[in-house]
Amino acid sequence: MLKAGLLSASALVVLLVSSTPALAQTRGEVLREKLQERKDAIQEKVTQKREAVKISRQEKRENIQEKISERREAIKEKITTRREELKERLAEFKDKRKAEVAERVDQRLGTINENRTTQMAASLDKMTSILDKLEAKLSGATASGRDVSAATAEISSARAAISTARTAVEAQAGKDYGVTVSSESTIKADVASSRDSLHTDLKATHSSVVVARQAVAKAISAAKSTLGGQNDATQ
Repeated sequence: MLKAGLLSASALVVLLVSSTPALAQTRGEVLREKLQERKDAIQEKVTQKREAVKISRQEKRENIQEKISERREAIKEKITTRREELKERLAEFKDKRKAEVAERVDQRLGTINENRTTQMAASLDKMTSILDKLEAKLSGATASGRDVSAATAEISSARAAISTARTAVEAQAGKDYGVTVSSESTIKADVASSRDSLHTDLKATHSSVVVARQAVAKAISAAKSTLGGQNDATQ
């Protein structure tokens, strides 16, 4: 009787000991699954937020192009009227060569301003795309537990610089640099005045783009430091 009881107790101990690893393994699997589910949920939120931000920024870029087009359209009628008046004025000049040069320069200045502002806007769009890629990479680093605060701060500064530059480019796109002729004797000085005015304004606008480019370069450098040099956002 005693022997049978001892055997039953021994069997119970063996059963408990043999089932403990299996129980521990099951708990470990459950914990791993929960951890993976949590990581997946976080990654899903990051992805959704990233897509929402991407769409928002794309809409802003399109809106900026619209603003530039609207500014150009707003002065289109004014330019047409002014050029007709200029043509009538130049028709009275005795020196037809001077008149032709003045009219040609008048049209050329408008073309230069349009081309330069278009180029600057495109450059700012490219900078924004680079920052978007950097943020996407940093989001992945955040999920891995890295400290991305320094790089994120530089990206925010770069975006602010780009915004300032965009405002300057939009304003520049809406300017008219038509030649205002005082008299036939002063036409050379009048043409030079319009040309110099365009040059000065374009230089100032471009300076804001340069500041934005420098800010983006700092953001790229900060991101490289955070990501350990693994960064191809500029490609």
